[in-house]
Amino acid sequence: MPGVADTLRTFTDVELAGLLASRPDLVQPPLSSFNDLATRVSQPYVLHAVLERLDCFSRELVEALAYLDKGTAADIAGLARTPLAEADVEVGLQNLRLQMLALRRGDGLWELLPALHRMLTAPFGLGQSYDRLLTALTMEDLRHVANGARIPAVIPKANLVKALVEHFEAPGCIEGLIISGGHEVEALLSRIVGSGSIVAAPTQQYQRHRLSAPVRYVVDQGLLISTGWDTFALPSAVGKALLGGHVIIEFHPRPAESAAVDRPAKRDDMCELSPAELIDAIARIGRAWGAMPVAALKTGAGGVSMRDVRTMAKQMGLPERGMARLIELAGVAGLVAHDWHVDKISPTDAFDEWVAMPAGHRWLALVDAWKASPVELSRAGAKDDNDKAIAAIARDYVQDGDGAWRRSRVVKALLDLQARAPGASIDPESVALNVTWSTPGRWAYRYVANKPVGFPAVELVTDVLDELALLGLARADALTEAGRAALVGSPDDAIAATGFPEPVAVYTVSGDLTAVAPGEIDPRVLRLLEAMADTESRGSATVYRFTEAAIRRALDRGHSAEELLAHLEAHARPKVPQALRYLIEDVARRYGAVRLGSAVAYVRSDDAALLSEVARSKKTAKAKLRQIAPTVAISSIPIEKIIPILREAGFLPVQEAEDGTVIVAAAKDARAKQPIGRRTDADKRALAEWQSGLRDAVRAGKTAVPAHVLETVRRLRRGQ
Repeated sequence: MPGVADTLRTFTDVELAGLLASRPDLVQPPLSSFNDLATRVSQPYVLHAVLERLDCFSRELVEALAYLDKGTAADIAGLARTPLAEADVEVGLQNLRLQMLALRRGDGLWELLPALHRMLTAPFGLGQSYDRLLTALTMEDLRHVANGARIPAVIPKANLVKALVEHFEAPGCIEGLIISGGHEVEALLSRIVGSGSIVAAPTQQYQRHRLSAPVRYVVDQGLLISTGWDTFALPSAVGKALLGGHVIIEFHPRPAESAAVDRPAKRDDMCELSPAELIDAIARIGRAWGAMPVAALKTGAGGVSMRDVRTMAKQMGLPERGMARLIELAGVAGLVAHDWHVDKISPTDAFDEWVAMPAGHRWLALVDAWKASPVELSRAGAKDDNDKAIAAIARDYVQDGDGAWRRSRVVKALLDLQARAPGASIDPESVALNVTWSTPGRWAYRYVANKPVGFPAVELVTDVLDELALLGLARADALTEAGRAALVGSPDDAIAATGFPEPVAVYTVSGDLTAVAPGEIDPRVLRLLEAMADTESRGSATVYRFTEAAIRRALDRGHSAEELLAHLEAHARPKVPQALRYLIEDVARRYGAVRLGSAVAYVRSDDAALLSEVARSKKTAKAKLRQIAPTVAISSIPIEKIIPILREAGFLPVQEAEDGTVIVAAAKDARAKQPIGRRTDADKRALAEWQSGLRDAVRAGKTAVPAHVLETVRRLRRGQ
C-alpha cells in the first residue's frame, strides 16, 4: 500500500493548498519535501488538535475505520443498526483523505493514518476485546471469571485466556447470558454502552458480596471485566451484542434540526427578566455598592462572595444564581469592578455614564457587552471541580474563547426555529444535537478555576437560554420580538421593540408622604428623588416613601432643605403636600442641633437642657459621654461611632469644624478604576474559524490561496 508521503504526492495543487491553508501548523517551520510533510502530519499532538475540530460524522467515520482496521464504504455503512447510504460514507471518507486522516489502499480499501489508528484504543466507546482485557487480569481474577463460565482454571495463563475468549465469542453465548440476567441486567449494560466502563464501589474481588445483584451477576458471568480497584470495562463483544451485532445505532451525516416543544421545562435557577427589570436591577446593584462597596474575596482572583450575592438577591427578590449572573453581567459591561487599590468592588465611572442614558440604550449596551464577551454569565454561582461556588467577577476563570461562539450557535438555532415556527419554544436537547454536530469538541467542556471541566452539551445550551432570559431577549425558551431585533436587527428597531416609554420629569406626590413614578423617569430627576425617599415597591409604577431617615440622608449628602423643596416644586404633581413640606422643614431645623468634634470627641449644644438629656440618656450610654460644662460633653470613643449611637437614640447630630461651622460631607459614591483587560484565546478560535472557511473555499475554488501557502506547495513539488 502507498505510504503517507506517496499519498500526499497524489494530491492536486488545489487539494494540497487546501490542506496547508486549513492547518498552518504544517507550514512552519518551512517544509522541504513530502517526506518532511508526512512526518509532520503524523505527529500525535497535531492529530489531537485535528480530532478536536472534526465534525460529528467525520469523527464517526474515524472511529469506524479504527474499529475495522480497514474496509470499504459498504463495510462502514453496515456497522450501524440504521441504514446509511454508501454515497454519504464515500463523501465523508474523501473529506478525511483531504485532511490526511484516512488513506486509500491500492486494493480500494480505506484505513486510518497509522499514527491516528494507534491513538484510538476504544472505538465508539465499546471498550477493548476480551483477549486484551483478560490478558491484563491476575490469575486470581481469571479464576473467578472461569468459575462463572464453568471452565476449569487451567495453567498456564495463556491457555486459560484462550479458553475464555473462545467461550465468550461462541455464537449466542453473550446474548444468552444477557437474557438469563433479566431486564435489570440488560438495562444496566445498555447504560454503559458508549462509555466503555462503569464505576462502582467497592469492586475489589474480596468485597463482591457488597455489590448490587445486577452488578454482581454481570461481573460473575464475565460481562464486565475488572480493570482496577473501582472500575469495570465493558468488552466490545458485549457492546455489539446489546446493539444487535452492530457497533453504533446510527451515523449522523448531517446535523439534526432544532425542534419545538409545547411547554418548556422549568429550571430552578432560571431568572426571566424584562428589559426594564434588567436595567433596574443593574442600576440598583450599582447604587447599593456605590454607597457601600463590598469587600472582595481574599483570593488572588478576588470576586464577590456568595454572602454578598445572597444579600442582594434577598433585597431584590431574585434567585441567588440569577443575582450572581446579573453581577457577572455588570462586570462584563464594565459597570462594576474590583478596585485592587482598596480591595473593594464598586461601580466604575462608566456606571455614571450608563445611568444617564435613555432606558433603551442602557438595555442595548448590556446586550452588546454580553454578545461580545467570551465570559459565560452562567459560570457565576456554578460549582467548580471542588464543589464550591464560583465567585462573580472573579478572574481565575480562564477563557477558552468559546463563550461568544457557543451563544452565537444557540441564537442561530433559535432564529432558524422561529423562521419555521414563529413564537415556538425550543427543545434544548435538539439544540444540543444541532450545534454540537459541527465541532463536538468545543461543546465538551469549559474552563473552571484554570481546569477543563466536562459539561453535557445540553447543559451548556440551557445556560445560554438562561442568559437570554436574564437579558430580556427570550421568554419560555423563545426569542421575544425585542430579542430578535437586538440580535439580528438594527439598534433603533431593538429599542423600539422594547416598548420603553419616553422618560418623564414629573411624579405624583400624595398627602401620605408617598410619591408614585409611572414608567421611566429622567435619571437626573430620579437621582435626587431616590436620595430623599426610600423605594417602597416596584412594578409598572414605582412607589417611594418620604421618611425622616431619608430626608436626613439627603441632608447628609450635602443637599439643603431649600434645594429639596425646590426640586419638589419643579417635579411633584399636583403640588407639594403640606405634610411633606413640614417634614422637610422640621428635619432641617433639627438637623445639626447636636454637633460633634474631636477631643477624642466632644458633643456640644447651645441648648443646655438638651445636652444634659443627651449625656444622661440610657440610650446614649454606649457613647460614654461625660458632661464637662452645661453646653459641652466629651467622649473617649471616635466621632464615627458616636454619631450612629445618638441617631439611634432619636437625636440628629452633625459634625462641626474647628471654627464651629457644620461639616457637610457630601457622600460620593465609590468608583472603581476600569479593570485592565485580559487576553483570551478568542483570537485563536477566530483564526480557526477563518482557516476552516478558507479550507472549504479552497476546495470549492472560490478564493485565492495565501502566497506563503502557494510557495510551500511549489517548494514541495520541487523537492518531492
